Amino acid sequence: MLEIDVERAELDVLLGISEADRPRIGAVVAQVRDPGRSLGAVLNRHGLFARTRQDPNLRGTELHEIYAIRAEIV
Repeated sequence: MLEIDVERAELDVLLGISEADRPRIGAVVAQVRDPGRSLGAVLNRHGLFARTRQDPNLRGTELHEIYAIRAEIV
């Protein structure tokens, strides 16, 4: 599992993972401020099924969580 906890640089982290290392990642979790960014699309392109949710305690904020899991694991 890869947990990404960087302020507004989640996409940079994902894009920086080498092609050889991507298959080793079975799941990803990240807190993001803008769920409309292309983070979910990048995860999907790399074989991970991504979902976005917002904790009920964070309603009214820009904070959301993205969970992604590799299709073979499901």
